[in-house]
Amino acid sequence: MSIEIKERPLNTAVTMSEFSSKPDIYDKYMYYNVIALVLGILSPYTAPLMVAFISVQYIIRKIKSRDIDLASVPLAQPYMLMFIAVLISDIYSPDFIEIIATVGFMLPYVIYGIYTEEVFDKHFAMHMVSLIAWTSLPVSLFGIVQKILSDNGILFYLPGGRLASTFVNANLYAFYLAVVIFVTLGYMFYTTGEKKRRALMMVLCLDALNLYLTNSRTALFSVLIAAIFFFLLCGKRHAAHILFMSAFILMMAIIVYPQLIPRYFVLDESMEARKEIWQTALVGIRYSPIIGRGFLSFMDFSAMFGVGQLHAHNIVLNTWFEWGVLGVISIIWYVVALFKRGLSALRDSPHRPVIAGILAAVIAAFIQSMTDNPVVNIQTGLIFIMLASILVALTPNNACPTAQKKV
Repeated sequence: MSIEIKERPLNTAVTMSEFSSKPDIYDKYMYYNVIALVLGILSPYTAPLMVAFISVQYIIRKIKSRDIDLASVPLAQPYMLMFIAVLISDIYSPDFIEIIATVGFMLPYVIYGIYTEEVFDKHFAMHMVSLIAWTSLPVSLFGIVQKILSDNGILFYLPGGRLASTFVNANLYAFYLAVVIFVTLGYMFYTTGEKKRRALMMVLCLDALNLYLTNSRTALFSVLIAAIFFFLLCGKRHAAHILFMSAFILMMAIIVYPQLIPRYFVLDESMEARKEIWQTALVGIRYSPIIGRGFLSFMDFSAMFGVGQLHAHNIVLNTWFEWGVLGVISIIWYVVALFKRGLSALRDSPHRPVIAGILAAVIAAFIQSMTDNPVVNIQTGLIFIMLASILVALTPNNACPTAQKKV
């Protein structure tokens, strides 16, 4: 007995020593991702704070340990290609402000994406899935309160009466809701507790109501299409068929009664505005088709044509315009890598509904990005990066040694 008593503290001491010898960035800062999520959805001003903090700590730790192995991080290569493409286009422009924006804003998000891929394990990934679902509740409740107060002329002004909650505008909020709806739906199918499922259903309904109140046509359409893919990916073909037929009937009804389209009275004006923006982007691409014109350069370029838009309202055109051909390749590479990992893990994974939800969220995101550019944004971009890292953590072919050690 005395020997056993002596051995236990010894083993415990060894274990604690091993634990404390791990890099701080993998232990102390792990749960800072929770703060990063909260700050991300709180406002565009708070969104980059924790991302920058974690990224700096991560880089310092990597330099000190000299442990820089990007090959072990699945999405590191497309992330780095994005950054290199943007930096080359900035230098080619050349524009000092664009270079500062790239290094000061884009680089921390790229580093954060690599960091989260490296440290997220399956347990923490599911913790983040739960958090993303539940934190949408206060955001949606605030949105309802905001709408009520705005309609009565108190505190808030919502352009066109479109809900924006804690986001810059209604389209970004609609993007967030479209993504969160599928994360919540996947988590609801994954969880087993009946009470928890009912609670998640209430959150889902509230998010859907907020999405409707954003009056975002593309977001609503993207959710409808992505929902069909979600049920197909979950293996629920009957539900997918019913939803497909419902979508078909809805489309026929819209053809007969186009007034059913949200903001129908400004539809022609919106389409003409988009057409003008896209034509302006094509003009810029024609002058610099390979290298691009630099990060956030579309605003100044479009102003010369009297358009004056922050971006090209299309992820392909905007990426090509600002980041060049390498930027477009990096985006395609990124999305293909996500789907390749997700689809290969669907059949045998116990997290199948969650993986299906994330893939459906990606589909919804890129449908919406055909008429906007919400993926590249301080708030919504952070959510998208988190979802990508969660997907990597939940797939069985996770090759990252750090994450494997933590499982």
